[in-house]
Amino acid sequence: MPSFTKFFVFCFALLWADLSQGETVLLKNESSIVPIQNLELFDLHIVTIGVQQPSKILERVSFHKAVTTHVKTMDDLDEVKTSVGEMYLFVIGSQQDNRLRDWLSRSPNIQSIVCFIDRPPVAIEHADAIVYHNPKVIGDELALIDLIWGVEPFEGILSRDFGDFDLGQGLTTAAQLRLGYPDLLQAYAYRPLQDSMDVIMKEAIDARAFPGAQLLVVHDNEVVIDKVYGHRTYEAAKPVQHQDLYDLASITKVSSAVPALMYMLDQKLINLDDPLCDHLPSFCRSDKKTITLRQALAHNGRLQPYIVYWQAAIKKNGKFKARSFHKELSSKYVIKITDSLFLHRKYKRKIDRAIKKSDLNPEPGYVYSGLTFLLYPDLVREKLDLPIDSFLYQYYYWPLGAESLTYRPLDRFSLGDIVPTEIDTVFRNQLVHGMVHDEAAAMLDGVSCNAGLFSNARDLAKLSAMFLNKGTYGGKRFISEEVVQEFIRCAFCSEGNRRGLGFDKPLLAYNPRYSYVAESASPESFGHSGFTGTFFWMDPTNKTILILLSNRVYPSRNQRSLYTLGIRPRLHQAIYDFLDHAQ
Repeated sequence: MPSFTKFFVFCFALLWADLSQGETVLLKNESSIVPIQNLELFDLHIVTIGVQQPSKILERVSFHKAVTTHVKTMDDLDEVKTSVGEMYLFVIGSQQDNRLRDWLSRSPNIQSIVCFIDRPPVAIEHADAIVYHNPKVIGDELALIDLIWGVEPFEGILSRDFGDFDLGQGLTTAAQLRLGYPDLLQAYAYRPLQDSMDVIMKEAIDARAFPGAQLLVVHDNEVVIDKVYGHRTYEAAKPVQHQDLYDLASITKVSSAVPALMYMLDQKLINLDDPLCDHLPSFCRSDKKTITLRQALAHNGRLQPYIVYWQAAIKKNGKFKARSFHKELSSKYVIKITDSLFLHRKYKRKIDRAIKKSDLNPEPGYVYSGLTFLLYPDLVREKLDLPIDSFLYQYYYWPLGAESLTYRPLDRFSLGDIVPTEIDTVFRNQLVHGMVHDEAAAMLDGVSCNAGLFSNARDLAKLSAMFLNKGTYGGKRFISEEVVQEFIRCAFCSEGNRRGLGFDKPLLAYNPRYSYVAESASPESFGHSGFTGTFFWMDPTNKTILILLSNRVYPSRNQRSLYTLGIRPRLHQAIYDFLDHAQ
């Protein structure tokens, strides 16, 4: 590095050291409300009055948990009616003490955290927590938000008296290992990595590998790259936004079946070496009865890759069989495929029989198969007495703050929140938008472990971080470390199968022609890809996560530039190259 560049960086570091000595102090913390936990138990509202860049504060808050309402004036807040199960985060930069105090006294059922920004704090009897923040750098308020969520601990004390509060006063908290964002100096250090990835992403969009995408990189629990590129479609009508939902396709396998089975293994409700017959009775009278859960999850059970179930419902003239499909919704035809195509409510029986009767592969070994992932929801319902979507929401996604991780997104989001997937010219003969792309999952009413989940990159990152942190996130242990390790290790390496349990792993012998991950990815790393153009990968050796969400199948699944240009392994390798150079 040239000496003048070193001097510039040194001066910048000194300047930052001088500017970044802001004062952030936790002055009240009843019931240990800070750091915020149990995200699934409340609706979150934010009030920003008299502060700089309230939209950026809202975006950072929304990273940790979806915000129900954002109020910007006390007049608007006076019109708000509160109820049990709500939390209000106040970020106050103007003199509203008496009105705020009165409003809180009239709202005894809510939880509240009041943050005073660059102004003297005051004691408010009905506030559960009070924070004082004196920023020294513009935008430093965002670091305050991460403190409230436990990304870092509160450790500060007051450097002077403030009326109700005395010099040296300040409470401490413990960090909760949530994802956060780097400070300005740290973010600047990652700029070369972002520049490298920008070049690759521009090439991908120019070559029509996908019309747009979300890209997110985590290093050491910090989101160091969080960018959107391009548009939702090639018509360039709407740019991709951070909150947009993408169809995750086969990433669903390791975001639904895997965490559910991890939980059941932790609770000793299953054994990985149990035969499928023990948990899926339809297999007991078939040639698949001795296949174990471990073999099925590692794609080592001689199962067929896929069955085109909808083709069994087509007559010789090419029309759908009336006993399977109908043009109108009715008590029998309840599963919506399109606005004018509805599937019989009992068609799943035919899917189960087709799996049972399917031929086994003649030779043992690794063959990627989604068949049992269509059946794991039955196992979850049997063992946990809950539909798999309800279980995942209640135990994993909502406590993680990953509220965009969802099945059947149109039940909870508008069509405008969802990226179009493909113009289907085979089965549905229309644009697939807001409904699952995978045909089998569509025939299961959108809820399957083979496909069906939608998410944005930020929420998928929280689930990824929980896996990477060996079962913990935000101060909560979701899964034991031993169980996570069992699923992410190579299950049948001695037989030439690289897979973990559900998770994919790097090739046992790297070959650039067949690998979609970086050559430098460690044997301990794990992840998965999705047919629609989605990809996520975690590496414990350097504490990194890479997430790429795209709709590479738009307008047609024949678009293959994502593969031919090696976009995913090149993005992935850029992380390793950057970290090697930075050492």
